[in-house]
Amino acid sequence: MFDPFKDFETSGHLRNKFAEKDPQIVQELEHQMFRVSLDEAIAYLAKRRSALRYEDFLAVWMATAAPCWWSTPSYAIGPASASNGTARVSQTS
Repeated sequence: MFDPFKDFETSGHLRNKFAEKDPQIVQELEHQMFRVSLDEAIAYLAKRRSALRYEDFLAVWMATAAPCWWSTPSYAIGPASASNGTARVSQTS
């Protein structure tokens, strides 16, 4: 078992939000969360009028895959902010 954090028993496969230990279940959870958020991610990217930046890729990832990995109250598509040393996505208008 790949366990880079050495906390598989307490945090599950790769520290997923659900502490799930089965990698296949974690993969399915991530895939389902991606599918649920895909329309929102496409709409965000369609509004971009300039070249995509790293922040755009991060925003899409935060909305589609990150909900499986972190316990954050909401994942709205928007510009990423690293002002406090952690990436987060905020609501755009």
